[in-house]
Amino acid sequence: MNPCYAHIIFDEDDYFSPKKAIFDNRTKTGFLTTWSQNHAEELLQKKHWKCLSAFGMESSILRQICFERKHSRDNLLYFKYIVDLPDAVETCFDYDIVNTLASKTSLREITEEVVGMLSDYDAGKLSFSDGTLNKWLNRKTRDLEISGAACSDSYQQALMKYVENFVSKILWQAYSGNLRKLASDSSAIVFLFTEMCSFSVAL
Repeated sequence: MNPCYAHIIFDEDDYFSPKKAIFDNRTKTGFLTTWSQNHAEELLQKKHWKCLSAFGMESSILRQICFERKHSRDNLLYFKYIVDLPDAVETCFDYDIVNTLASKTSLREITEEVVGMLSDYDAGKLSFSDGTLNKWLNRKTRDLEISGAACSDSYQQALMKYVENFVSKILWQAYSGNLRKLASDSSAIVFLFTEMCSFSVAL
């Protein structure tokens, strides 16, 4: 298992940490191995569980898991899962944008700041006509340079495209303008995009 990822399988009575867990966001299926035969049998017997997954200190996501079958000899279980996110969110994923940003800075931090600006705009606390967005983009560029990382044109372009994608596609197409729901799901979106980026590299 990637050491950056942690998974907890739980219900109202029990919880388990799998030895290894793999999720395929394309088919919403996966498999995991347990530390003991007893754990595998209990997971399969109860069938329906929740899985809280975290990527370091960056992001987390909650999945509803349904175990379907067990490998005949090993503690290997196959499952299907669902995520409480609009299906349209996945169509907003752009590998080049996410990979460029995540390789140089915190995607969680960028996302939180974008959501924060949208919330302030919605509350009438700021106006994008006063150059707020450009000031923010310039600050993110300076912060990256101060940290010692190379700030390329591709990074600046990816940052602008991410904001544009987040506002025009995620907020309005996936969430129909429901900013409160988007804000509550922002960590799960960051996790999903990070996972999809890692999966694309693995392929």
